[in-house]
Amino acid sequence: MVAPDASKSTSDRRAQLQHAALVPVLSIKEVTLGDHASVKNFSRGNDSPPWYAGGMRGSNCTLGFAVKTATDEVRLMTANHCGGAVGGNVRDGSGDLIGTLTVRNSEWDAQLIRPTNYSVLTGYGRVFHGNWYTTSSRAVIGSTYPIVNDYLCVSGAFSGTHCSLRVTSTNFSGPSGQAGDGPRLVVTAAPGEYAGCSGDSGGPIIDPSGTASSHAAGMVIGPADPSINELVTSNVRGGGAVCNRQITFFRHTAVAGHFNVNTITH
Repeated sequence: MVAPDASKSTSDRRAQLQHAALVPVLSIKEVTLGDHASVKNFSRGNDSPPWYAGGMRGSNCTLGFAVKTATDEVRLMTANHCGGAVGGNVRDGSGDLIGTLTVRNSEWDAQLIRPTNYSVLTGYGRVFHGNWYTTSSRAVIGSTYPIVNDYLCVSGAFSGTHCSLRVTSTNFSGPSGQAGDGPRLVVTAAPGEYAGCSGDSGGPIIDPSGTASSHAAGMVIGPADPSINELVTSNVRGGGAVCNRQITFFRHTAVAGHFNVNTITH
């Protein structure tokens, strides 16, 4: 390990350590907390308020879309099978506190997290877009109702963004024992490619709009057929993940409707 030069500024020492550790230098975003502006470092694995969809939830899952309650409080969606106890703390990939788990639902395989800054909607309504360590994001400008032959993108904290995924089913019952009780949808990648990997559960599925915005389409649940899982060792977090070219999901509008929440747009 290389010790930082004490004569340098804090930002220069941070950059020195990041270079020595062979990790990407984090970008900066400005967020508004009440009447105060604060600059925060962020990436999929180490985000900060306002939390973006597609970032890490703990060490094994991905955060979904930001939504708001009838009283304009922020909630963050993710998959119920990611675990946790109602009332317990939820952290990001670097161990920073995201907030508190408020409700779990097994039927929709979904849960809601109340972030620490739940009363501040400013800055929410974005989704990470790029590889697993990206700092790039898109605005969420609404929601959509995907049907067969629509083309969507998955944004996972562990494998990054995968696009040109075709909806091949809207009434998939799933393998026995898989989380979620109702019929799901399936997106399928082209042969030789994959739609998502282990750790992407709970992550957002979007319908891209232009080059900078997107519509909320769904939330990643799991592989449609685990028998065709394959180990991928490049371009994924940690240097190895179990991936699949077919991923199941619930429509975002259906899950949001169950919880009586609305999509936060940017």
